[in-house]
Amino acid sequence: MGGLSFTTEPQDVVGVKGSPLLLNCTASGPGGAPVNITWLKDGQEVNDARRYVLRNGSLFFTKVVHRRSRGRDRSDVGVYECLARDRNGTIISRKAKLTCASKFSFLEMFRSLAGFDVPFDRQTKQILQNEKSRADCAFQAICVYTDTRMASLVF
Repeated sequence: MGGLSFTTEPQDVVGVKGSPLLLNCTASGPGGAPVNITWLKDGQEVNDARRYVLRNGSLFFTKVVHRRSRGRDRSDVGVYECLARDRNGTIISRKAKLTCASKFSFLEMFRSLAGFDVPFDRQTKQILQNEKSRADCAFQAICVYTDTRMASLVF
């Protein structure tokens, strides 16, 4: 009969700003004893309405945030740890780093790799092209459909 142990520990992840995210963590105690899961971000307990612990112990983000407000960091970017407790003790998971990407960083990557500036309509999420420039690419993260006048980004 073993003691308290993790069956799944959190892994490093890149979240997309404004999108949901899940950090996995599950633990089991001896004989099926109840296990309580708590999450830490940069050593501080995670406790807000936007990030909450699911029944299985995983941490769910309703949307990833990456911003500063009035000199305070309101970003989800950081190092997360999962704490599992039962009546016999506490164990701490491996550290998992959450970094953040935005949809527009993909566009910047596209512009850089294409070697020319691609006008972009932020509202419709479409790349507008003049008659001379034609964009063909095959990113796994983005599909760009080409046309003589316009290519649409699919997120």
